[in-house]
Amino acid sequence: MASVSRIYNLGSPEEYQDVNFEVKTGETLSRGDFMRKLTAVHYGRSDIEQLSGAFRSVGNSVEVIPAGADVLARLDFWESRLPSIAIYNKLTKEFIGEEQSYWFFPAKHFIANDDIVKKGVKNIKKVRWMIL
Repeated sequence: MASVSRIYNLGSPEEYQDVNFEVKTGETLSRGDFMRKLTAVHYGRSDIEQLSGAFRSVGNSVEVIPAGADVLARLDFWESRLPSIAIYNKLTKEFIGEEQSYWFFPAKHFIANDDIVKKGVKNIKKVRWMIL
């Protein structure tokens, strides 16, 4: 039996799980590296409007509205360290609490690893030349 993600061409559930990542307070992680991780899993940068699956950088902090969540996660960075992860209500901005760790999941369902994308591009180019 085929999975729903295969039927609708949303990608492999295994690949989706492989790109989740966890951040923990106290770990060595720069603000730039964290933002690169977010963009790698299809988060968009939006300094004006805060949408699900988007983030913005404010000074030494990064505010993220995780895909499908009702919260805003604010990660504060100091000298390539992550000292705190604060959680807020995304609508009211009311403080909910501090977390020691937080998992981020892809902002989009269509996830494919680089090898599959390269193979697909190569096959498309091959077919294109056959048609011409």
